[in-house]
Amino acid sequence: MPAKTDIKAMAKQLNTIAESIRAMGPQDEYEGQLISQLVVLHEQAMEWLGKAKRTERVDFANVYLNGASKLLTRHHETLEALLKYRRKGEQRVHVEHVHVYGGGQAIVGNVSPGSGLNQKLEEGPHAKV
Repeated sequence: MPAKTDIKAMAKQLNTIAESIRAMGPQDEYEGQLISQLVVLHEQAMEWLGKAKRTERVDFANVYLNGASKLLTRHHETLEALLKYRRKGEQRVHVEHVHVYGGGQAIVGNVSPGSGLNQKLEEGPHAKV
């Protein structure tokens, strides 16, 4: 049987994991699985990074860093899968900065195929009344 301090440490770790999962707000079972995987991957990666930091041996540090790198790669892939699932496959493009030079026109807002470009232009702040 594990020591009482081991049980307390395990309970604390499980509470931390449960709180992390709750904070990410899974909407269904599939999201719950992905979020659980994210949390465990993150916890393990941080543990391996800590081992790399604490060891005196360079060869061990390299093994720990390599393992942590692989875990963080899987974490990133799992996060991308969760975000894609939450978007329901919808693709988005986020434009940070646009230059419009003399004689050019720009549309600000959501534009979808067949949405009537001319209508959008005429409804803008400088529309003809």
